[in-house]
Formats: sequence, C-alpha cells, structure tokens
Amino acid sequence: MAQPRTLAVFTKNRVNPAYAAARLAAAGQTYVTAHLMRTTTGEHSGERPAFLRKLTSREHEVLNLLAKGMTTTEAALFLGVSATTIKSHVSHALPKLNARNRIEAVLRIKDYRETATTPS
Repeated sequence: MAQPRTLAVFTKNRVNPAYAAARLAAAGQTYVTAHLMRTTTGEHSGERPAFLRKLTSREHEVLNLLAKGMTTTEAALFLGVSATTIKSHVSHALPKLNARNRIEAVLRIKDYRETATTPS
C-alpha cells in the first residue's frame, strides 16, 4: 500500500527552498510556500482572513497585545482602560474566532502574524 502524501509548509526555513522542495519531493511529500498557502486560502493582497475580519479593531488590538505577552492588567494600562474592559473584549472575540478560551484566541492571532510576516 502506498504511503499517504503529506503537505509540508515551511514558514521560517533557513534552508534553500529549492533544496527543501527537492528533498520533500524525493520523500513523496509536497512543498508549499507560505505565500502560496496564503494565496490559495484567500489570505493575500493584504486582505485579512475571514476570522480576523469579524473582530472589531479594538478586539484585534487587545488580542495583539496579549499575543505580544502582555497580561490583562498590562494591556489595560497600555490602552488606558480597566482590566474588566480587556476581559470583555476577549470574551466578545472568542466566538468570532471559534476559540474556547483566550489561549486559543491568542494563538490564532500569533499564528496569523507569523504567517503574514513570513517572506515567501
């Protein structure tokens, strides 16, 4: 029985992309650049993905601060609001991101930022 093919996406690979692609092809795998992945999923031309377009600018700002490692209190002080307001923004963002908790929400923001800033 043949091995199933897998999809390998390199976002921060220091190896020559042609070399990486050749090695993956020899192993029966597929090499896809981050740029191609964004293009095929509709995340190109500076367009934010659908899950981010659902967020208000403030919710996005709060999640970005949390993704940078700030605590709720630090984000509140930075934005000049209460910690309760920060928690409220996070609570409203959770269903929009289909996240169960703030950790999942922050990880989605971090994953998107890493993918969006990776040169192709």
